[in-house]
Amino acid sequence: MAVVVALAVAAPLSVRGINSLLGRGDLYGGVFAGATLLLAVGLADDFLDLSPAVKLLAQVFAAMLAASGGVSLRYLSFGADHVVTLGWIGVPLAVLWIVAVTNAFNFIDGLDGLASSIGIVGFGAVAVSAALLGRRDVLLLSVAMIGALVGFLRYNFAPARIYLGDGGSLFVGYLLAALSIEGATSPKTGALVYVPLFALALPLLDAAVAIVRRWLRRMPVWKGDHRHIHHRVLALGLSKRGSVGVLAAVAGLFAMTGLAAAFAGPDALAARLILAAAVSIAVIAAGIRRLDYYEFAAVRTAVRLRASEWRRFVREEIRLRDAERELATSHDLNELRTGLDRCALAFGLDRIEISRQRPRLRRAWHGEHLDVPVSDVGTPSSDDWFLRVWHGEYDSPRPELVHRVAQALSRSCGHWLRDYDLLGAAPWTVAAREGPRRSSWTSSARHLAKA
Repeated sequence: MAVVVALAVAAPLSVRGINSLLGRGDLYGGVFAGATLLLAVGLADDFLDLSPAVKLLAQVFAAMLAASGGVSLRYLSFGADHVVTLGWIGVPLAVLWIVAVTNAFNFIDGLDGLASSIGIVGFGAVAVSAALLGRRDVLLLSVAMIGALVGFLRYNFAPARIYLGDGGSLFVGYLLAALSIEGATSPKTGALVYVPLFALALPLLDAAVAIVRRWLRRMPVWKGDHRHIHHRVLALGLSKRGSVGVLAAVAGLFAMTGLAAAFAGPDALAARLILAAAVSIAVIAAGIRRLDYYEFAAVRTAVRLRASEWRRFVREEIRLRDAERELATSHDLNELRTGLDRCALAFGLDRIEISRQRPRLRRAWHGEHLDVPVSDVGTPSSDDWFLRVWHGEYDSPRPELVHRVAQALSRSCGHWLRDYDLLGAAPWTVAAREGPRRSSWTSSARHLAKA
């Protein structure tokens, strides 16, 4: 409504660009028809929880509406003298671009004010590009979108009172995708590829990382999780507003890099490519390392150690790292033991036990076991905590996997015991960390007292 009202006010005032916008009814008719469709589908999904297939089909149809109006990538420009003609394949590429950006923008809408802030940065880059290329129609529409998002952001910042929902995120992402193509397109050359790619680099990067992570974990691509870029930035200890500010600054850095690469001098193609590559590699490498995306570290380890079975090795490494993080969140020894039981189930083991002194052999277990002393870096290994890993006698996992699990979990348990000052602690201190255990007498007494 804010965009429609802004354009309705601009028409009688003869604002620059309004005649150009109204004169291209075929182009903007298709764009707004697709945007209206996605707004309706997104609102339906917010209330009815539509299936991913239905939403994807709606996005493809909306992108085809924009392409039917004239949004395409028939010519790609890398500079004044570097134009690539794509011909008919530019239309399906434009459809693919719109669908990818729409989904990526929907993915990144997971933190109060984040999608709105990224949208402002993206439309700002499109507006600058459109102004430099003389596309006043795109400039006017981009400024209207920026105004709408700025007004919305006042109530969407943490703690948010209103939310985009799928209706808002699909609508904004779709318009951003379509206008990023038009705002970077020159009538003389073609679409400047640096502008849309870098203006939307952060949501596209987040979507690409999410897809690869879920593929490595053998999860459905459309199944949500809490390991998006904004979740990992939030896990560093920043507040919600601080996380949004950091990510908006990174998106702005990408956008300025794209604009600098697109509108540098005609003799600076090599410098543009080096600048774009350097910024991209530096940000991606620092982000993966800092945000603890251990799925990619598992791939690197698998290629080095188990190149022939890397898929299985990666899956096991990811499960192991997940188990280590689950153990680190335990609040007492009972939770730690429960986490160890879940780890045993995940790796096909019978049981994993931790106790002070070496655990006693149980007649109920007929399988084999591996005892590993629990210690931490800087702590004497003579401490009397032990981890016992039981595995089946006939259907045992690979011995190498059993040893890897035992060694990794012993380190994790050692870190946990160190954090709670239980390595080398007195027995009564350990008993205090056992967690709440109600005996049958205590439960009966409480029941009688309540009665």
